[in-house]
Formats: sequence, structure tokens, C-alpha cells
Amino acid sequence: MSVFAILIAVLLALLTFIYYLLHRRMNYWRYQGIPHDAPHFFAGNLKGLMKTRSFAEILREIYTHHRGSGPFCGYYLFQRPAVLV
Repeated sequence: MSVFAILIAVLLALLTFIYYLLHRRMNYWRYQGIPHDAPHFFAGNLKGLMKTRSFAEILREIYTHHRGSGPFCGYYLFQRPAVLV
């Protein structure tokens, strides 16, 4: 095998591993069985932040959508899971 083929294989394995980690992180609340909205890949549930909506408006929308579904709900602060009590 040439060095180029080994580098391509390593790069492909690395990209696959990174995709797996991001996919796992962005499905955290689904795996836990906690109510949540489907996140945007990069922005999480904060899509439109500071362009059309403020942080308070986004949280209010999440709160009203999941009101009565339990003591808390999950959302994604960019790519990190967060909880709204």
C-alpha cells in the first residue's frame, strides 16, 4: 500500500469517528427518553439567535412547547445538551 492510501484511510476513519461522536451527542435527549425538539446540526435549538430571535424568545418557545410534558425538557445549546427546568 502506498503512503497516500494509508493517509486517506486514516482520514476517512477519523472523519467517521467525529461524525459518530457528533451524532451521539446530538441525540442525547432521545437516548435518555426526555422530551426535546430536533436540533439543527451546528446551532442546536438556537437557530436564528441574534438574527431574528433573542435567547429569551427561544427559551420561552421551548418552554411553552414542552409545558406539561414533565418536570423538565432537554434542548441543545449549540452542540451541547442542556436542560430547561
